[in-house]
Amino acid sequence: FEEDQKPTLSTTEVSNITQNSATTGGIISLDGNSEIIECGVCFNTSNNPTILDSRTSDKASQNKFTSELANLMANTTYYFCAYATNKVGISYGEVYSFKTLSDPSLPVFDVDGNMYETVTIGSQVWLNKNLRTTKLNDGTPILLIAPKEDTGNIKTSAYCYYDDNKNNLDTYGALYNWYAVNSDKLCPAGYHVPTKSEWETLQQKLGGSQVAGGKMKEADYSHWLDPNSGATNSSQFNALPSGYRADKMFYLLGERAIYWSSTNCDATNSHAYELSNENSGLTWSGCEPQTWGLSVRCIRN
Repeated sequence: FEEDQKPTLSTTEVSNITQNSATTGGIISLDGNSEIIECGVCFNTSNNPTILDSRTSDKASQNKFTSELANLMANTTYYFCAYATNKVGISYGEVYSFKTLSDPSLPVFDVDGNMYETVTIGSQVWLNKNLRTTKLNDGTPILLIAPKEDTGNIKTSAYCYYDDNKNNLDTYGALYNWYAVNSDKLCPAGYHVPTKSEWETLQQKLGGSQVAGGKMKEADYSHWLDPNSGATNSSQFNALPSGYRADKMFYLLGERAIYWSSTNCDATNSHAYELSNENSGLTWSGCEPQTWGLSVRCIRN
């Protein structure tokens, strides 16, 4: 005869994080030879959560349960753990933490303190300016490419600004090589460089690749050259013609905006997407060399 004991359980890692909710749960590996009376997840903002804090009450199925954490505060770190009780007592699983997303109506700041507004297009939330940070989001400086330096020789995170003119950084954002993109730390926390699939979702939401660009481009000639075809900026994406850098040279300021995706074509080239003053499309630019300097627009996780 085995003596009754407290349950043994583990906490499920968090998923589906939004600005005010998240999903987690637990796995009960041993019930302690006694019926489980209650199980769920307890959570707080100060660590070491217990059932005296906020908690869910869930039903286990085959010793597993899922917990929906609701009514959370945006941009806030929460600590959580699974719990289970039987007639002997209560047990807790591992304590984990996560941070809710920021309110999309509030501005976003990169590690340099540059401010970005957000724009919601379908289910996607984008920053409404090109990225201009000079540091990764952990504070690591990004290499500034020297004037006339051959970008083909640089195989680490690097950036520049068009024509090596810092005024262009303020207006058009930075031009980054793909090694900066591949760091996974280029965008502000909670955001990332979009995948090829996410660019394609944007195309579809804005009516297809042939017309999406017109809905994204700034709708005048302050920066885009004539004819700036189809430009209405109805999506409020505010795309500017930032040009690009290849090797030692800069090209097509006023005529093109070319954005990195985070998706590789192969070991040395990655997918990119392009807007042009000559048409209203958001088109696949091709598999561009990872040493080139292209613009970056961030999307929320």
